[in-house]
Amino acid sequence: MKQRILLELKTPEMAAFLLSILLSCIAIGGVVTIGKDAAFYMDIAREVSEAGVVVAFDRFNWPWISVLFAYTHKATGLGFETVAYLYSIFFMAGMSYLLVSMVKEKNQEAAWWAVLLVLSVPVFNSFRDEIIRETGCWFFVVLSIWLVSREKELSWTTGVLFQVAIAFAILYRFEAVFILLAVFLYCVFEFRKFGVRNVFISQLKVSWIYLLGVGVAVVFFASLEQEKLSRIVHQISLLNPLLIFSSFMETSDKLADVALMKWSYSDAPKILLAGIGFALLYRLVTYIGIASFFLVSRKARYEAVKQFAKFRLNTISAVIYFFILFVFFIQVKFVNSRYMALLVILLIPALSVVIAKIFAEYRKWAYLFIVASALVAISNVVSFGDKKTHYLEAAEWLRNNTADDSIIYYEDARVQYYAGRGYGKHHSGDISTISDADKNLYEYFVVEQSLKAEGKYFLEQGFDIMSSFSSKKKTIFILQAIKG
Repeated sequence: MKQRILLELKTPEMAAFLLSILLSCIAIGGVVTIGKDAAFYMDIAREVSEAGVVVAFDRFNWPWISVLFAYTHKATGLGFETVAYLYSIFFMAGMSYLLVSMVKEKNQEAAWWAVLLVLSVPVFNSFRDEIIRETGCWFFVVLSIWLVSREKELSWTTGVLFQVAIAFAILYRFEAVFILLAVFLYCVFEFRKFGVRNVFISQLKVSWIYLLGVGVAVVFFASLEQEKLSRIVHQISLLNPLLIFSSFMETSDKLADVALMKWSYSDAPKILLAGIGFALLYRLVTYIGIASFFLVSRKARYEAVKQFAKFRLNTISAVIYFFILFVFFIQVKFVNSRYMALLVILLIPALSVVIAKIFAEYRKWAYLFIVASALVAISNVVSFGDKKTHYLEAAEWLRNNTADDSIIYYEDARVQYYAGRGYGKHHSGDISTISDADKNLYEYFVVEQSLKAEGKYFLEQGFDIMSSFSSKKKTIFILQAIKG
């Protein structure tokens, strides 16, 4: 058995796969409470397992991850969180395997450097202990690119597998549809030397199921209520040029009014465009981690351009996704690490070869980079921060001291989830926004404050403190409104 494991570790793909599983298990082993999104997905999954798929759309307009968890739970008998983490472990390990395989296909000497990157780059490895939709999306997007880019001549079978992979990616995150455009452009550039006919056939191979499905989709979506179509409508509307321009100019006008003198108002759009572009590029460089230091070198930048050309589909996908992030920033006014992570993932193969080329000449620095990357990989999954046990303690108090049908105000609905009362079914949010009249609607109030918060503040606001539970950084107060 030991010999077999050692033999498998000799191949970089399997080493990445097995080490990814190990890192995920370490990360998940330190989890005390799951995130807000995760609790929301788990609660929907529970309802789906009890009442069917229809109820999922009453809670969320893109609930496919919860549907997957629900039916896997019914098929295996495993708990919802266990099912969710097993999928997360598999998707992260599978993505690691595929990324290293991409690199090995182009440059075998760089494969082990790819292992180091896929296991250490913080922007996606730090999510190993999270139950998020992005994990599945990342895996299926990378799988779709791997399927297409490894063949010099696309087969019909590969085309089918590609379309299935993208369908699953879209079920996790609708914006994964951008890969269809990336592959369309890739086929044009890759197969144009063989003539227009081959370009057309290659396009047909990777899209015929979707072309047939367009009519069915139109009929299906037309039968849905408008509310249940809201996510698709919203995502498509984000790409409406008129709405993009309107949102951009609105933000530009606000920037001009707040930060610029009237003589510079006309410069606001240019400043905003440059600012968003710089912000995204800055995030990209910082999210890549210590590997980005090599981009300071002119030789490394030259090598990066060469490798981006070799990993053509990855590069096309990254450029399109960067544009999507740019539009998202304009429309929604923010971009976080979860959204940026896919951009970094798409660039990992090319960066792996760049690093391999650099260290082929500067071998002494390679050891320092390996040690630093290993330390970063461990720090991604080992946390000494606040474990948030106070959520569990507060939930236990509610189970023992309140009725199941008690109407309770939660600032963080995870307490509700751990108390076995569902998730987010009663109003939740900052208690400072609640009016005096609405205080009488709730029997209890579950409020989280900083550790320095004093109970006398709530007494002054007309609340009795029933109990409190503290962690390293925060305290949860369970309150009742003083009648009178």
